[in-house]
Amino acid sequence: MRTPRRKSPALLSLRRLQTAGFTLIELMLTVVIIAILAAVALPSYKEYATRSRRSEAITAISAVVQAQERWRANRSSYSNSVTDLVGSLQIQHYELTLEGIGETGSYATGYVVKATAKSRGLQNNDSDCPVMMATMTGGQLTYSAQAGQVNTTSKCWPK
Repeated sequence: MRTPRRKSPALLSLRRLQTAGFTLIELMLTVVIIAILAAVALPSYKEYATRSRRSEAITAISAVVQAQERWRANRSSYSNSVTDLVGSLQIQHYELTLEGIGETGSYATGYVVKATAKSRGLQNNDSDCPVMMATMTGGQLTYSAQAGQVNTTSKCWPK
């Protein structure tokens, strides 16, 4: 009768190495799952980032509105210069402009402060809120937004 041979520790170690690891199918399945998760998460992340950059416009417009009220308290009309109101306010994704009210663009009774997404920037792809505005007319402040000729106020200004 033959006695069973004892396997050498080196041979046992080699067999463990051969059976350890992942198969190609397991790796491919992992890559597919990661790709599906990325395809779902990336658009949501981009929308979140776009909405967060809109807060920059809301903050800048609010700063101009408050500065206009301080200006008007000391003078007979509103200011026609963003620089006079907020100095060098750091705005990365929007251009701020002021316009007077009426045919002649008078600043005596009101103004429109407009934040327009910069043409070369991350916010340029914002299809819902490329232009956000606050309009002061006769003591009444209204907020609005538009994309082309479409009014998108409800998407752009929080309630």
